[in-house]
Amino acid sequence: MATFSVKDVYNITGQGILLVGQVLAGPLQFGMNAEYSGYRIQINKISANRQSLMEAKTGESVVIGVSKVSGPIEPEPTGFALFRKDKYAEIMKTLKGKNLEFL
Repeated sequence: MATFSVKDVYNITGQGILLVGQVLAGPLQFGMNAEYSGYRIQINKISANRQSLMEAKTGESVVIGVSKVSGPIEPEPTGFALFRKDKYAEIMKTLKGKNLEFL
């Protein structure tokens, strides 16, 4: 189990959702999962100082890439798939200033 304090959130084309912050309790490892606002997210990358890491230890400031594993089932009107993706990104932006518990 690991606790990650989210300082900022970015949605970068080609990279996805990136969370910038500090590991409060760790270690934080590649592949760990968390629940937030009905979504299950998974760490798909960890980096610090432009170096890829497999894990980050307590006290380290890192950038983690997360991907949606599952989320609330919502009806998808025809032609609105992009809206649905943007909605996930907007929900992830509300993580700023919060702590996430990864298992």
